[in-house]
Amino acid sequence: EERLIFPWGRELFRERLRHEVDTERPAFAEALGVAETIIELDGRTLRLDVQISVAGDPERFHTAVSRRLTENGETIRERTWSEDVPRDHH
Repeated sequence: EERLIFPWGRELFRERLRHEVDTERPAFAEALGVAETIIELDGRTLRLDVQISVAGDPERFHTAVSRRLTENGETIRERTWSEDVPRDHH
């Protein structure tokens, strides 16, 4: 967690990252990242939430990202996307 104070407001940043790997089946490893940034300004609060996941199987990596921006608790932007990436077997 990181807290910063500026002349124009305050910022709080938190992140968590979790990894899981089964040593018997390492191709199925996965990681999940979650982050939030809260910016407090005079009369308004902005919050950005981000989730990122990467999981695997023997053929592909599966990635997904989700972002949501709120102002005073109301969602003002949101986007989610995902992609499967083939493993590069040389």
